[in-house]
Amino acid sequence: MVPGVLGPEAAGFSKLQEKENESEKSDSSGPLRTTLEGQVVRIGAKGFTEQFILAEILREKIEDAGGTPEVLSNMGSTIVFNALAKNTVDVYVGYTGTIWSTVLKETDPISRIAMRAAVAGRLYDEYGIVLAGALGFENTYALVARRQTVQRYGLRQIGNLTPVAKDLRIGGDPEFFGRPEWQRVRNLYALSDITEVGMDSTFMYQAVADGQVDVAAGFSTDGRIEAFDLAVLNDPKEAFPPYDAVLLLSPRAAKNRDLVHVLEPLLNQISVAAMRTANRRVDEDGVTPRVAADSLLNE
Repeated sequence: MVPGVLGPEAAGFSKLQEKENESEKSDSSGPLRTTLEGQVVRIGAKGFTEQFILAEILREKIEDAGGTPEVLSNMGSTIVFNALAKNTVDVYVGYTGTIWSTVLKETDPISRIAMRAAVAGRLYDEYGIVLAGALGFENTYALVARRQTVQRYGLRQIGNLTPVAKDLRIGGDPEFFGRPEWQRVRNLYALSDITEVGMDSTFMYQAVADGQVDVAAGFSTDGRIEAFDLAVLNDPKEAFPPYDAVLLLSPRAAKNRDLVHVLEPLLNQISVAAMRTANRRVDEDGVTPRVAADSLLNE
């Protein structure tokens, strides 16, 4: 097992290491190379701020090791996954919840640890893709409220909304209120009496900050949470499925031990707060994704 890789997520690496250890018994070619000099590494990324920043982080790590990174941006979930499985993309940061539902076609909610292990095992067994580990944050759905509302109602977690639900309004993308995630939250926390207000996600955070709605359904790493000084309500019942950011390697890239060693230090190093700040700096302050990536790497 590669040092630093989370135990239940290292199924692919464990099997890979076993094969490598067997081959090394008859291989006395010398020590491993420690650079990526002369190697082209293709990085996949979807089309939103967080993915641009993460792609820049991967780019910088590969460049620092002497490799030549190529970033393929604005890829859809299915497209980037297929490219990874076919070795036309070498590395990509995915989200466990998206993989669980979109790639593996699962709908039943399970715990964070169980999902990571299941995703890691099935990706390796079915596609040869290796889940190297989690980066340390998740970008999941989150209910947010302004500080005044939190203080007025004593809000710390979603369950605190239950006794005052009939007096509150929740804003969200109209699509969100039809999603199974919201239905699960409503059922587990008994929020059937809360008033749903559909609105464009572009204005949602501003609306909750201005008091047009009391709560909003956003995303946990959205920079506007920090920009508007909103509070995120905890979800102790894990009603929202986990969307942990995980480092994925193509079948070919997973066998490149130099690349694995270069990227391994990124595991468990980025917090939700740090990712949220990076997103805010790009979306609200106007810095480039590369500048935001530099800040994350140097924290």
